[in-house]
Amino acid sequence: MKKCSKCGVEKPLDGFHRDRGNKDGLYSYCKQCACAKTAAWKQANPERNKNGQRASRQKRPRVYRNKNLMYSFGITLEQYEQMEVAQGGVCAVCRQPEREVHPRSGKPRNLAVDHNHDTGAIRGLLCNACNRGIGLLNDDPNLLEAAAQYLKTAKAPDRSQGQTLRN
Repeated sequence: MKKCSKCGVEKPLDGFHRDRGNKDGLYSYCKQCACAKTAAWKQANPERNKNGQRASRQKRPRVYRNKNLMYSFGITLEQYEQMEVAQGGVCAVCRQPEREVHPRSGKPRNLAVDHNHDTGAIRGLLCNACNRGIGLLNDDPNLLEAAAQYLKTAKAPDRSQGQTLRN
């Protein structure tokens, strides 16, 4: 048991965050008081908080990418990279590397993790264009086949005679 120096309530040791700087290895405030203190600071200092988060992400991008993949798809960054190597670093549909670039960084985006929205099962890695195309057709193989058939049979207008879609 330990007494919180903020609220004065004696609580079990698992009610305190770890802090190697203290003699007992625990933070002096209980978890509830510590969280309240942090929330108040973030509200009072939104710009410093935002800049601190951005700096942390830039300093350790792999850690954040790993957390995002684990949260969103239940896979680690290592598993993602193994899938990427197995696919040769290209989209599983169009067999091209990612062509989209991130608007702020100017770097190519990562391949998107394609998954079944009903089961959560991961199917592969797709470029963002193919991933959106499949998603816009509701992951329905019949719609995808119908779209492919349409493209095969649809006649393109003869543009040599000046025909356009706006005529």
